[in-house]
Amino acid sequence: MEISQTITLVFFGLLTAVLVVIGIQLALLLIELRKTLHKFNLVTDTVGAKLNSLIQPLQQISSAAVGFKTGIKAVEAVMEWVGEKRQASKDLGASDHVELLESKPPQKKSLHKK
Repeated sequence: MEISQTITLVFFGLLTAVLVVIGIQLALLLIELRKTLHKFNLVTDTVGAKLNSLIQPLQQISSAAVGFKTGIKAVEAVMEWVGEKRQASKDLGASDHVELLESKPPQKKSLHKK
């Protein structure tokens, strides 16, 4: 074998060894990345559950506030309706009263004949 073939063979041997070491390191790195992502996924699941447990009471408070607001609007609507009915009855009463004042009082019949 010539020297150039020997150098080429040694070079390819070293290159193969380096690539094998890099491949092993890459596989170990990917395994470690998989473990890290699994742990990260567990952490995000835990954080999500905790946030949901914190958000749920706030949603209930919000729902209660919306219900209260709706109740207040219903009471206001009823009060307005009652006010309109009162005003209408007052208007009717006042017009009856005005009509009574404008009309002549009924004539009293006298018991004594003249």
